[in-house]
Amino acid sequence: LDGATYHAKQDTSPGGVARNIAEGIYKIYGNVNLISAVGNDQNGTYIRKLLPEHCASSIVTLGSCPTASFTVLLDRKGDCRLVVGDMEAHQAITPDWIKSHAQLIQQSPITVIDANISEAATITVFEECIRYNRP
Repeated sequence: LDGATYHAKQDTSPGGVARNIAEGIYKIYGNVNLISAVGNDQNGTYIRKLLPEHCASSIVTLGSCPTASFTVLLDRKGDCRLVVGDMEAHQAITPDWIKSHAQLIQQSPITVIDANISEAATITVFEECIRYNRP
């Protein structure tokens, strides 16, 4: 990359593995909860609108950083050449935030996590799943 501007096609889609799965579960079964963090920005608003308000009540909106985002650069064959991302929002998903929503884990038949949260937050999710005997 040499700093030049190149002709490209651009597409935007909501993501996050756990968010994508939550949206799919909502569309099929109508009930899901997503413990997450978004920025107080257009992307955060869009992500919140994809789920009904009661399903997104455990999403914290941050004023201090933007919604996590990734930009993927593909070559003409569709192969990934570069990925850049702003992941700061994931730091708001702390062990304490997860524990404050432990009743959602207790009530859920299954828990799905995104691997971009901190190791401490991941361990907390696992501990809560074990505590409530949830997969």
